[in-house]
Amino acid sequence: MGKNPQCITGDTLAVFPTSKIEYQLNLHFLVTGRFCRPSLGTLAMDRLTCHRLQNGRDWKEILNLPRSEVITDWQGNRLSKPYRYSIGKDSEFLVFVADVPLSPPASRPEQYQEFVNDLAEPATRGQTAELFVMRTEDHYFEIHISPDAAWWYKSFIGYRQRDPESPIPKADIFVERKIDGWTAAISLPLKELSVELSDGVMAQATLGLCDRDSPCYITTAGTPDFEPDFHNKRAFACLEIK
Repeated sequence: MGKNPQCITGDTLAVFPTSKIEYQLNLHFLVTGRFCRPSLGTLAMDRLTCHRLQNGRDWKEILNLPRSEVITDWQGNRLSKPYRYSIGKDSEFLVFVADVPLSPPASRPEQYQEFVNDLAEPATRGQTAELFVMRTEDHYFEIHISPDAAWWYKSFIGYRQRDPESPIPKADIFVERKIDGWTAAISLPLKELSVELSDGVMAQATLGLCDRDSPCYITTAGTPDFEPDFHNKRAFACLEIK
């Protein structure tokens, strides 16, 4: 049986009974819209949908967001189970949700932070889900969430060039760990992000980066014709707010 989901707000940890959280997984691709250029990868989404929320701090509404699926890894291998995600926003908050069908490792958030601080490659950081949002090639940010309830945000001012003055936004985190997978969600204030969220920005979601011994690359970029690199602008698609 899975553990109760956890919601972290600042320094406060609250545990919610699983039975009180209702899930509605509407699994489909949303690919209509404008402003978008074609994706280069097979099975890639040329548009990612950002759903409008009434309340970007309401976990029930957030967890009921429609999910989109990723069904192959970067190399085009069919996944045994789909990986699912959702992006949402209201007038104040950006939300990212990931459903990862991997058994979560023992909870060690301090180890995750050590990996991030050491600038390790993504595959060495253990299981994590990421959201990238890009305005231009030299103006984008990255959000990580993990089954440990550890999270990380960083702004970039060039290809893999971190902004040393990037502030750390305040975030609320939700995590539910089960034997056969985990769900994590994060809500961050829009005003504290380095890129304005509006139609026409580019985005990419990466899901379920595995452990260091068996790295895998799962992304909305589909199966690009270049080596795995989530920071490559060609891996991004247009973000449509609807």
